[in-house]
Amino acid sequence: MIMTVVGAGLTIFLLFKSNLVVFINNDTDEEITDLTLTYEGIKTEITVPPIKPNEYESIKINPKKQAEESFNGASLELHYIDDSGKTHSEIVFDHFETGQSGDAEVTITDKNEKGVFIIEVDEEIY
Repeated sequence: MIMTVVGAGLTIFLLFKSNLVVFINNDTDEEITDLTLTYEGIKTEITVPPIKPNEYESIKINPKKQAEESFNGASLELHYIDDSGKTHSEIVFDHFETGQSGDAEVTITDKNEKGVFIIEVDEEIY
């Protein structure tokens, strides 16, 4: 609840500085590492810093700075590799374009015995 209130306040602040903001909440009991955010047309995928248990990380997405000039819209995906080496992806924004604003709250609630995350996503494009 506190993270949601803090996240909402940060969303308002960050939306004035960038187009899109992704909040990744770690609701597990272990540190989460090796997450990346990517989309078609991005110059370099975004590496998410390690997230300690019950903490979160906010990531700004700005296609004007991060995407190729030919970018005209894409889906934003969160990628990670499970314990067996298999890559998984979760859609964060179904579709966004340069100039749009919005926020997404990605909550990782658990990790199963194979290292697969249980993820909830709540996103809104304005």
